[in-house]
This record gives sequence, C-alpha cells and structure tokens, in this order.
Amino acid sequence: MVADRVAGLFLVVVAAVVAAGDNGWAASRNWHSQIVNDSAKSVVATPKPFSFGAKQIWHLSRGAITDLHTCTEPISLDCVGKVMKRHGASGEAFEFYRMTGWFLSKLRETGGPVMLASVVNPWRANENEQPALVGGTPVVVYPEDVQVSIDDDVGFKALKQRIPRLMFWKSSPTLETAAVTEEGQSFVFRYRLLDGCHACAIRGSARIEFGFAPDGTYQRAKVLNVVSQRR
Repeated sequence: MVADRVAGLFLVVVAAVVAAGDNGWAASRNWHSQIVNDSAKSVVATPKPFSFGAKQIWHLSRGAITDLHTCTEPISLDCVGKVMKRHGASGEAFEFYRMTGWFLSKLRETGGPVMLASVVNPWRANENEQPALVGGTPVVVYPEDVQVSIDDDVGFKALKQRIPRLMFWKSSPTLETAAVTEEGQSFVFRYRLLDGCHACAIRGSARIEFGFAPDGTYQRAKVLNVVSQRR
C-alpha cells in the first residue's frame, strides 16, 4: 500500500531535506514519485474505479495536515483514513488517496471526459500541490511526471547556449489552455526553465501539450515551443 510504504521513509526524508537544501528537496520529490509510480501501476492496469466528482474532493485544513503528520508509527491507511474521517472527508475521497497516494483538492470540468484536478501531498517538503488530469485512461495523468525530450528542442538548445545552467523544472506547471475538438482534448502547460536550481531565477518557460483521444485515452505529450523570460 502507498501509505504503508511512507512509514520508514518520512522522518529520514524530512531530515535530509532540512540538511541538504535543494538536493534534499529533490530526494523528497523522488521518494514520493516512486511511491506514486508504484501505486499508479495498479491504477493503470485496472478499469476506472469510479466516476470523478465532488465526493472525491477533500479540502485539507491546517488541523488535518497536523493530524496527518502524526501518522508515523508507521504511516498506515488506517491512520490516514481515521484522520480523513475526523476532518470530514468522504469514503470516496479516501479511496482516491488509497489508489494514488494523493489527496484530491480541486476538480474542474473541461468539456470532455478528462478533467483538470489539483492533488496534494502534505508530506512533501515543497510544492505540495500539483496539477493532475483525471477521468481518462489511465485514470490519472500527472504533468509533473511528463516524459519529453526537452534537450532536443531547438528553442531550448538556443536558450541553453546563453544560459549554460538552464534546467527544465517539471513540478508545478501552470495550465495555459484546455480545449476540446473533434480530435479529442488538449491541455497546454507552461513549465519553468530555471537558472540552475529550484530557487534560482526563471529564465523562460517550456510549453508542453498533453493530448487525449475523444474517449479520454492519453496519447502523448509534446513540446510546442520554448519561450525566454523577458527582462
């Protein structure tokens, strides 16, 4: 189970993040990504478990976050479930967490089967909230886990010549457009291009499109272009 695997890692990761700055943050992100990826295997391999809607949404209060951080003996589904119930979460909201390792905090209709969501992980050191595309096949697609060959993009290469430390930052992309056509659904996100580190200056952005077939089947992500930051 996703939550069960968090147990022995949580305190170690937090300590490492505090001690190691950006490198520690990266370790935290990789740790959580591995957990989510492991849980996603079962999500992808099975039919859609339920229709997405308001029942899956849970708004985490400060009190809920504090209580979730007490689930460390080890963190278990039972502990998380009790905290969620105590703070007003539905059974459907718990099921979303059980399947994905994330809490669903927002959900927006886009005119097609795939909806825009915001998901939260309160155990992460930074950027705890991320966008997600839900309701298609697979049932959850995480823009944070996008797989594209950004290094091969002409615009990225040109900008990197000017800024040698330029790096493509996958976390917390911003939705630019969402469209529905006869060919399916399209979501364009802007990703930050940073000058060498998480806290460094933004030097540009990469526009990446996620494409879905009319029935909601995920097809591909592709780089549209790279835009340099105006000074």
